[in-house]
Formats: sequence, structure tokens, C-alpha cells
Amino acid sequence: MFRKIVFSVLVLAAFIRPTLAVDASDFTAPIARYLKGDPHQRRPQLIRDETLTRVAMERAQDMARRGYFNHVNPDGIGPNYLLKQAGYPLPEWWSSSRSLNTVESICAGYPTPELAWQSWMHSSPHRTHLLGLHSFYAAETRYGVGFAYNPNSRLKYYYVVITAPPRSAATASTLGRQHPTALFTQNVVWNVW
Repeated sequence: MFRKIVFSVLVLAAFIRPTLAVDASDFTAPIARYLKGDPHQRRPQLIRDETLTRVAMERAQDMARRGYFNHVNPDGIGPNYLLKQAGYPLPEWWSSSRSLNTVESICAGYPTPELAWQSWMHSSPHRTHLLGLHSFYAAETRYGVGFAYNPNSRLKYYYVVITAPPRSAATASTLGRQHPTALFTQNVVWNVW
């Protein structure tokens, strides 16, 4: 009898999809569409980059898994350094600080991509970054979007958008040197940094 019950449970488990499972592409694809299709987007084109996408996904997963929400992870590492570690070249004149962020917008706590995008658009620094409203960010024409969900974390939903200049621009001296550090600070809207 016990074997029949165990077998029945195993068979049932094979056909029942857990309700907590989410497909990250259901969240990343709409964010990418908003990023590329926003009528205020100043970049002439945006091209998805595999390395940026991988780092964005890893960032979202790390925040969800370790339960923090910050551009700098608990190890003191920021997104610029993570991109360099992943093999994505950034301009040499950018600071080599391990905690620097000039490429990332993060958002958490919003159950839909629409709400996440709206929150970014109501935050001046994030709007400037995501829509390329400053020449520094307008030169960042490559992007990656990440998402993670953890029902056991405080904010549950974690979104990451990373933009960067093309790999060839990393050594170009023509890339605008007006570094908008003051534009991108940790603040503004609840659950948006």
C-alpha cells in the first residue's frame, strides 16, 4: 500500500507545475520592449548583448538569493567591476573602483514589468540612464535585462537593466567624458535604486 501511495505522489508531482515557478523571459522581454520602444529613448539603436544579459541575470539572482537590494553586493562589488570580470571591456578612463555603477538600473518589489518600468520612469536618475537622456548614457547602446523571483525574500521580484558602450568604444577616445556620477545616486523612489 505504501509503495502505491509513493508511486501515485511521484506520478502526480511529475504532472503538476509548481505555482511558484516563473519564467524570467515573461519579465525580461517586456522590459526590453519598453527600453527599446519608449518614445523618449534617445539612443538611435539598442542591441542586446549576451554578456550584459548574463551579468544582469546573475545580479538579479544574487540579490534575490542573498536578500539584498543595492548596486553594490555584500562583497563590495558593483556592476562595472562585474562586467569587467565577465570579459566586457569598459573605457579605461572610467574609474576602476570595485563598487562603481555607471551601467545599471535596479528595481525590486514590483510584481509586473509594467510597474517596474513605471517606477523607473518616475525616478529622474533611472529615467536618464534607461532612456539615454544624457550623452554619457546615450553612448551606451548595448544592453542586457535580468530578472529573478524568490518568494522567500523580502522584495520577491528583482529587475536589472545594464547598458554599456559597444565593446569597440572601450578604447575609443571619442566616447563622451562627461561622467554623470552626480546623476546616478542611490535614492529617489521606494524600491528603485
